[in-house]
Amino acid sequence: TVMHGFGATDVECAAAVAAVVVSSAARTDAGENARDALARRRAFARMACVDAHKGPTREAMSEAKKTISRQRMTRSAAHAAASASTPDAARADDAPLSHTSRIAREWLAAGVGCALADTLFNPLEILKVRAQQTSRAPSALAAESYAERGFVRGLFVPGLAATWMRGLSYTGFRIGLYPSVRDETLRVVGGDGFVTRLCAGAFTGGLGALVFNPIDVIRVRMQSHECVYRSTLGAFKEVAREEGVRRGLWRGAGACVARAMTLSGSQLATYDFSKRWLLQRGVFSEDAPPLHFTSSFLSGCVAQTVTQPVDTLKTLVMSKPSGDDRGAIAIAIEIIKK
Repeated sequence: TVMHGFGATDVECAAAVAAVVVSSAARTDAGENARDALARRRAFARMACVDAHKGPTREAMSEAKKTISRQRMTRSAAHAAASASTPDAARADDAPLSHTSRIAREWLAAGVGCALADTLFNPLEILKVRAQQTSRAPSALAAESYAERGFVRGLFVPGLAATWMRGLSYTGFRIGLYPSVRDETLRVVGGDGFVTRLCAGAFTGGLGALVFNPIDVIRVRMQSHECVYRSTLGAFKEVAREEGVRRGLWRGAGACVARAMTLSGSQLATYDFSKRWLLQRGVFSEDAPPLHFTSSFLSGCVAQTVTQPVDTLKTLVMSKPSGDDRGAIAIAIEIIKK
């Protein structure tokens, strides 16, 4: 329209539009190198060439189409030859990087999600820890904490920083690494069984608990009613200085690993199994948030029921004062006798 306003003929307008469109297409072809792109643009230019009076010539259009067709065939043949001659190891150079990116993405997503959820439910976790330590009713403990320090300082803030650390590290690790371990285990072992998924979840949970055990120790002690530490970072330093790294920060590692293996194994395997079962039975028609919520609710109930005894032993071992070297088994025997 603008060119018509300046007195251009229809043929000249058509030639200009064709040249712009074709040139843009040539520039955006990511598979071409510089020489191919230049030859292709020249071919398109010849195709778009017009005589001021006769319009595009048939000879120019035919030649341009042949040139473009030859270039495409040459690039396809070169790509096939390169793929056939490239060793498998060379073609897989980028696979570890993409696999690492996948694990990092899943770890981050699981860690952030769990940290946010644990923040909301931190008051319940505090009451659980204190009930395990004193055998008192959670309602009485909640009323006492609220009367002494209020809701925020008494039931929400204690152990919150350690809860964030735990969610981003241990929980993100055991949940984020599970899909990769599960898929690799199923590939090696074969089949698609519940036991294989259970073992994959137990492995990621146990390994994560062993590595990040110090965070669990500090978290339990910061959530205790008689917390003697001023800050979370200060608690790490004080425990390491007074009790030692192995006997202090890795206190109760056996119980922590046992709890994590039962928790992750039962939770993640139940989640996978229930989601597949609900889809196959037609309870849900698509893999969407309602299905995820239902499967998560079922797996959470199963996991917490299975791990409750071991979780109690873990809390009691980690919250013991310095000098008390009783292990989880000794404490379990003492509880059963009482």
